[in-house]
Amino acid sequence: MNTKLYLISDGDAYESSAASFVEAAGGENAVIALLLHSPEIERLLGFYAPPLEAAGVKQILPVGPDMFGRLDKEALSDALDAATGVMVGGGDTEIYWRLYALDLVGAELRNCVKAGMVYGGLSAGADIATQICAVSPEDTADGAAMIKSGLNLLPDCLTISHFDPGKSLPFTVEAMQVSGVLRAWGLSEGSTAVFVDGCLTETIGPPVHLVELLDRESGAHHLTEMTQENDR
Repeated sequence: MNTKLYLISDGDAYESSAASFVEAAGGENAVIALLLHSPEIERLLGFYAPPLEAAGVKQILPVGPDMFGRLDKEALSDALDAATGVMVGGGDTEIYWRLYALDLVGAELRNCVKAGMVYGGLSAGADIATQICAVSPEDTADGAAMIKSGLNLLPDCLTISHFDPGKSLPFTVEAMQVSGVLRAWGLSEGSTAVFVDGCLTETIGPPVHLVELLDRESGAHHLTEMTQENDR
C-alpha cells in the first residue's frame, strides 16, 4: 500500500492543505489521531480541529503528554489503532522528537504509516518525519544545533520548515554535511509538500525548495524551487 505524507510548513499551510489531507485519509470516514506536545489539549484543539472538521472529519483523537511530560503510550496505541490518518502538530520540535520519534513509539508510528495510514506533519511534525531531524541553534533550548535521527518516513533527506533561502540555507547545508544525507526539503511559509512512496507528487501553496548536496566536504549544493510544474 502507498505511503502518503503531508509535510506542512506552518498554520497557513495547514489550513490550505487540510481538505486534501482529510480526503487522502478517508474523507467523511476519516478518523484522525492528533499528536500534540502539550497537556493543554482543549486549547490546542481550538486551532487544529476547525480545518479538519470543515473538511468533513467527525472524529479526532488527541494525544499529548501529561503535565510532567509523560506520554500515555496505551492511549497513543489506541488512537493509532482507530485512525486512518495521523497529524503530528507544531511547536517545540525537540519535545515532539522525544515523544514520538524514538524507540517503540517511533517504531509504532512508522509501522502505521507503512501500513497505509496517511501522515501529516505540521512544522515540528514535518521536521521529525524524515531520516534526519535538524533544528537550528536559534530554535533549541540550549542554543546548540540538533541533528538527530528522525522517523525516517522519507529516507536520505531532512526537512526544514519555515524555510527562507536567505536565512535557512547555511544551516540546512551544514546539517546535510554533518548527517550525510543528500537532499533537504525546505518548506516555505505557506507551503505543503505531498509525498507518495518517497516521491514528491504535489505541492500546495508557495514553492517547496529542494536542496541537493553535491559535495559533502565543501558544501557545494544546488537549490531548486519545486512547484506543480516541476514536481517529481
